Amino acid sequence: MTNSNQTPSVSNFGPGIGGVIVVAIILLVALMVYGQSQKPSSQETCPVPPAASSSQREGDDNVRDTSQPAAKEEAPTQVDQGNETVANNPPPEGALPRLVDLGTTNCQPCKMMIPVMEELRQKYRGKLQVDFINLSIDNAAAQRYNVRVIPLQIFFDASGKELFRHAGYWPTADIVNEWKQLGFNLE
Repeated sequence: MTNSNQTPSVSNFGPGIGGVIVVAIILLVALMVYGQSQKPSSQETCPVPPAASSSQREGDDNVRDTSQPAAKEEAPTQVDQGNETVANNPPPEGALPRLVDLGTTNCQPCKMMIPVMEELRQKYRGKLQVDFINLSIDNAAAQRYNVRVIPLQIFFDASGKELFRHAGYWPTADIVNEWKQLGFNLE
């Protein structure tokens, strides 16, 4: 006679194939999430750095720092008004639209922007002024340009009027496309 209250026996081989599949799926999902967190995001940003003393200044030979204009360059006087820059003087003959990238050389998304800005500078020489402002050196620029996060790209027309701004890493093709949408054909 069999006892109906007996519990079925558990296999000697452990949790069974179903448990192994569940554990494998969990590990796969965990690896996928980790992998995605390691990829650069166009929305990834860094906080604005605190003011740097002259002893904390950093440099990078691959970055053209335009936070301090060259002595022989004369740009139109500009007055910052919130997010819009208005030129007091008409643009000089041959003035170019300007792309300003504000960041540092030690923030990961900012570092990713260095080759993008260099490519734009080389490819559109004579059609677009491309500048990088290192906020570790010129922290006052963070206030002048109303910077909340870095990297920050600001698009200006030839008269100095702000047209658009974007925070985070941004690939070259997307930047060129934004110029087109703003009515500038750089090609």
